[in-house]
Amino acid sequence: MVTYRIHLIRHGMAEDPQKKICLGKNSDPALTPEGAEELRELMDTYQYPYAEKVYCSPSLRCRQTADILFPETEFEIMDELAECDLGDFDGKPISELLENPAFIGWVEGKCPPPNGEKSDEFGSRIACAFDDIIHDMSKNHLIETAVVTHGTVIMGLCAMCGYPRQEMRYWASNSGCGYTLSTSVSMWMHDQCFEVISTLPFENREEEEIQLSEEEREWNFFE
Repeated sequence: MVTYRIHLIRHGMAEDPQKKICLGKNSDPALTPEGAEELRELMDTYQYPYAEKVYCSPSLRCRQTADILFPETEFEIMDELAECDLGDFDGKPISELLENPAFIGWVEGKCPPPNGEKSDEFGSRIACAFDDIIHDMSKNHLIETAVVTHGTVIMGLCAMCGYPRQEMRYWASNSGCGYTLSTSVSMWMHDQCFEVISTLPFENREEEEIQLSEEEREWNFFE
C-alpha cells in the first residue's frame, strides 16, 4: 500500500494584523513586504518539505507564497482551495463587524454570512478538493506534495478528516506554517480520513519545530 504525504501550508501575511480585516474568497491582496520576508526567514531558520507538485489556491497571496517556498516545483491552481466566501463581511474591519448581530451569529456557528458560503457548502468544496488531489497523486504516481491555501481551509480539512480528532480552532496555524498529513488511497476512499503527523516547517523529519500555544489556537479572519 502506497502512503502519501501531503503538506498543508498557510499563505504568508497579506494584511497588517493590526488592521484586523475580514478577508474572504473575494478579497485578493498581495503578500506584504513583511509577509514575504517572514517566509524567507522561516526558510532560513527551518526546513520546508520536498514536494513533487504543489496544489494552490487561486488567491494571489497563495500563489506568491508557493513561488517563494517552492520556486522550482510545478504547481496547479485549484479553485476549490479558495478561502471561504464571507459574503457581506468580506473586506470589512472586524471592529465594525462586531456591532453586526449577523456577524456574531456567524462566529457562534448559528448562521452563514449574508450572501456568503454556508458551512456545509464550504466543507463539501474543500473535501472535494482533497479528493481530487488524492486522485491526481494516484494517477501520476506522486508520493509527496504540498497544498498552499488558507487558514480556514486547513482548519476545516483537519477538523473534518484529520486524526487526532479535534475541533476546528485547534488546527489554527501561523502564516507560512501548517501540517504534514499521511494517508493512502484505501484510507481516503474507505474512511475519508488522514493522520496529522507533524507541524510545519520543521528542522528534520522526526522533530516538530513550530508549536502553537493554546492562546495562538484561535480563529482569526484577517488573513
